[in-house]
Amino acid sequence: MVRQKKPASKRWAFSFQWVKIIYRFVNLVSRENRSFPDCMIGICLLLLLIVSPVQFMGCATTSENKVPEQIAKSEPMSIEEKWGIEIIGIRLTAADQMLDFRYRVIDPEKASSLLQRQKESYLIDQATGRKLAVPKTKLGPLRQTSVKPLPNRIYFILFANPNRSVKLGTKVTLVLGDLKIEDLVVE
Repeated sequence: MVRQKKPASKRWAFSFQWVKIIYRFVNLVSRENRSFPDCMIGICLLLLLIVSPVQFMGCATTSENKVPEQIAKSEPMSIEEKWGIEIIGIRLTAADQMLDFRYRVIDPEKASSLLQRQKESYLIDQATGRKLAVPKTKLGPLRQTSVKPLPNRIYFILFANPNRSVKLGTKVTLVLGDLKIEDLVVE
């Protein structure tokens, strides 16, 4: 069955309706009995109503992400029990120029040693043995640190991926102070 396109007049009718609504609103707000600041407030509120649903689409994070099965194989005691964190995942970001490692703090006392600013953190690409460091800016390294971590809060560490050497599906090793996690798969 071949799908037929709607006529141009019907396709544009919806967008023209929005233009009419906005035009009427601006006319209503900008009548002679209203001052300029009142008009600007009304226009800003209208734009906020239009833009806010679009802005927040896809921003919500879910706690349904689980720890990959191969992570727990590297250590006899689970990471949650020993270090007090749960691995959310490691993903490519910033046009594949960076790797975003996310983890949730379960036990703040155990995890506090990992969140110290002095602890060195880096990734090792298992295929090449290349070491990927945390970029340092004027404000400090691109990782969250905390003197007193909060339970059930998600923290992040960004790692540089120069020349996009790490690709989707690549296995990496995370070194975060004394913690070493092997066989993390890049999502």
